[in-house]
Amino acid sequence: MRVIVISSDYPRPDLIYGDTFVQARVRLYKLHHEVIVVGYKPELDGDREFVLEDVSVFIYKKIKDFCTKITDYNPDIIAAHLVHYSYIPFLIGINKPLVVFVHGFEAMSWTRRLMNYTHFGDLPYLLPFVVYNRRQKAGMKKLIKYANTNSDICFVFVSSWLKVATESDLGIEIRNSRIIPNGIDTRVFSYVKKSENLRKRILVLRSFRARNYANDLAMEAIISLSKKTFFPELEFTIYGEGHLYSMLTNKIKHFPNVILNNYFVLNHDIPAIHIQHGIFLCPSRLDTQGVSMCEAMASGLIPITSPIGGIPEYSEDSLDSFHVKGAEEIASRIEYLFYNPENFLEMSQNARLSVERKCSLRQTTNTEMELFESVLK
Repeated sequence: MRVIVISSDYPRPDLIYGDTFVQARVRLYKLHHEVIVVGYKPELDGDREFVLEDVSVFIYKKIKDFCTKITDYNPDIIAAHLVHYSYIPFLIGINKPLVVFVHGFEAMSWTRRLMNYTHFGDLPYLLPFVVYNRRQKAGMKKLIKYANTNSDICFVFVSSWLKVATESDLGIEIRNSRIIPNGIDTRVFSYVKKSENLRKRILVLRSFRARNYANDLAMEAIISLSKKTFFPELEFTIYGEGHLYSMLTNKIKHFPNVILNNYFVLNHDIPAIHIQHGIFLCPSRLDTQGVSMCEAMASGLIPITSPIGGIPEYSEDSLDSFHVKGAEEIASRIEYLFYNPENFLEMSQNARLSVERKCSLRQTTNTEMELFESVLK
């Protein structure tokens, strides 16, 4: 097949931390099919054309050039990630088989992210987002209406929860859809059996750009644990960047067993960090799957997370993870693992097995390629 993958933030020389979850798929697509990547990015100062891992990538500033490239390539099928409302009429009009991967941001209502706008000073950021979101939802609804009468278009959601949330927010049923998670490369995030001692090494590796990541709960849990007699035996390593970083970490930076790293970690550097830790703190207020959680589980870390969004579809409380509702529960689960090393080892193995069963990259990519072939028939 001749496949076009639409991804506006595909990793590139000046954006190496872009949509790596798309790049992981493309690596496997190209083993069987002819693939190029095309994106529309109006805020760029100029077009970007380059080759990455033997895949030609074209990111355009002008929507006309974006559309022309797709038309000229004449693909058998289009696989679109995080579609933008501005080119939805083109996708409908080109009359090509289309698989739309829905990740969440591009399909849900702005009201679900209100927790990120809590101060009067946030209004200048909230109002443009609301305007954009209304246009985006209208575009997605138009695409779904068309797809509901056209078997050549299928929607892929990363969790069942996301499909239900999208239908609720857009007020429309989606008739042709599949649930396929973002795949986790279990060869990159490989499993090395944990030692008991790693239950004392706790990792936070998250964005600090928005409150939905709930890093405040992780910091409060550390403060709570500081009152325990075993606290000096624990070690907390925190990686992240964003405008909330200093405000949140200032509360814990004085502890000698807290190691702060105020920078973004590239995806290929994460496995080396995973191997040194046993617990992954990832509470959340909004998550459609929990990709970083799944990556940590693949490496054998036990996530302490929240029972919201799509997270319960990929982790099971007390079997391969802990689902908590606040900072005190985070602290209590860390304490439990500290005093129960045998349970830590068992849950670590369960975490790896769970990811292999539910969302290993080779499995999910094969499912996607089978879907492509079925849409073409």
